[in-house]
Amino acid sequence: MKTPGTPSTLANLGTSLTTSGYRAQSPEPRSRAQTPESPEQLRRMTEGPHLLTTEMLQTLLAARDRPPQTSYPKLRDPEPFEGEKAKFKTLLAQCELKFRTEGNRFDDDEKKTRYASSLLRGVEWNWVETFLNEEGGINLTWEELKTSMKHAFGQVDAKEIAFEKFQKIQQGSRTAATYWAEFQRIKADLPYADSVCIARFRDGLHPEV
Repeated sequence: MKTPGTPSTLANLGTSLTTSGYRAQSPEPRSRAQTPESPEQLRRMTEGPHLLTTEMLQTLLAARDRPPQTSYPKLRDPEPFEGEKAKFKTLLAQCELKFRTEGNRFDDDEKKTRYASSLLRGVEWNWVETFLNEEGGINLTWEELKTSMKHAFGQVDAKEIAFEKFQKIQQGSRTAATYWAEFQRIKADLPYADSVCIARFRDGLHPEV
């Protein structure tokens, strides 16, 4: 038994929808590709996007191929050297450390010799002036300048001075670590066997240690 008002066939369903005023919404037509109206418009339509893509690709490739930037730590400059011979060895050690740590700044002999000579003051600067050339550089390699500075500013008899300090060194009120560091620095200039150095180090320790 059919329910009143219910269409019995597909045809009746269509008729019912038509008579009821229902209208199915047609899908919006797809936008048609724009037709170029002139050769210039055709050129812009075909070339423009490709030019932009090429530029973007070139930028990305350049960024990929660019070598990574290497950052170097910067050390504090050594104290200027004013002729105190006991500090000359420290000056050379600090210069060497700076040259190795900041290799991007000091990548040749000229930069090293200019920097090291700029730390000299007074009579020591007057000495290094004799090596200056017309461009303000030093007519020596870094190794040559370092050797000349050792002869001019280094302690005349480093071993004799080290021996005297070796015989007198005591811990005193310092920490054992500080005493050990100074002992090692003095011992470096002496050809003593480890057994001799150990005995001397113990003699210098504070009695309560």
